[in-house]
Amino acid sequence: MNQYSKINNWIKDRLQWNTVKDFLFKKDVPLHKHSFWYYCGGFTLFFLIIQAVTGMLLLFYYKPSIEDAHASIVYITNTVAFGSLIRSLHSWSASLLIFCVSVHMFSLFFLKAYRKPRELLWMSGIIIFLLILGFGFTGYLLPWNELSYFGTLVGLAEMEKFPLIGSALAHFLKGGNHISSSTLTRMFAVHTGLLPLLTIFFLGIHLVLNRTNEYSIPIGIKNNNEPFRFYKDFFYRASIGWLVLLALVFTLAVLLPKDTGKAFDIYNLTEPPSGIHPEWYFMFLFQTLKSESVIPPIITVLLISLFSLFWFFVPLLDKKAAREMKSLAFTLIGVLILTYIIIMTYLAYKGAGKI
Repeated sequence: MNQYSKINNWIKDRLQWNTVKDFLFKKDVPLHKHSFWYYCGGFTLFFLIIQAVTGMLLLFYYKPSIEDAHASIVYITNTVAFGSLIRSLHSWSASLLIFCVSVHMFSLFFLKAYRKPRELLWMSGIIIFLLILGFGFTGYLLPWNELSYFGTLVGLAEMEKFPLIGSALAHFLKGGNHISSSTLTRMFAVHTGLLPLLTIFFLGIHLVLNRTNEYSIPIGIKNNNEPFRFYKDFFYRASIGWLVLLALVFTLAVLLPKDTGKAFDIYNLTEPPSGIHPEWYFMFLFQTLKSESVIPPIITVLLISLFSLFWFFVPLLDKKAAREMKSLAFTLIGVLILTYIIIMTYLAYKGAGKI
């Protein structure tokens, strides 16, 4: 036995590598006509990794102060080697991440993958989804340009419509009654400190629960006799998907690079640019909250709050799915919710002059 083999065996013995490897990879994946949706979770994790890597690279040059924030963004974009590419990758992968996690969430909902014994897997996933949206919101202000400032102003104003939690969170993020240097500092701290820690914690729980529970087979669907082996079949096929997504995000970053925008001067306030609105993943909520002439704000806030509770606790509410029975009522609710989100997003962009 050569020296390399001795060192390799020594490490394997100390790390209990075989046990770890079995836990991570020795698992079968059901093979049926809906198996494609199993890949969405891996795609989400893939974009999370891109966000972490590009975000850490940007941290080397970004300066979280109202005097230097925009100038540092310009420096990253125009001077730092590959800075524009890294920043564009960070921006585009954020949108693709939220798209993938949304598809993942709705596919699990329609396939009833939240049913017993995966209730905690679903709930931890919803928390991760909210944390990812938190990344999108807190990162929006960091370039400190006119669009990001007024977009954040609108977002915080809409957040304040939610009593107690919403208003308290908006006040905390602002660091006072107005957007100021304290707001930028807090957004940066939450974006780069608090949210990553929470995401790592809940993602760890989610991945462990995913490994300790078998993959869910849709109700009424028969599994083929020969399932995928996770490491030899499923993992390799998922890797092909990751390479395609990597090519996609690089193509978008090169062909449609993120611009720096016009610097915002907090000491010389100007009129907001026309068509100010949040990012696409908040547009349906933006359109819902601003429809005050149709539905009173208190009713709108109440309905959104009830929906959020329903979505989080749906594994406990869907009794039929827990008994391996089709629950068409919950499927219909999911269809109505998804349709509502698409329509309200369309109306929001149409009202903002984008359609």
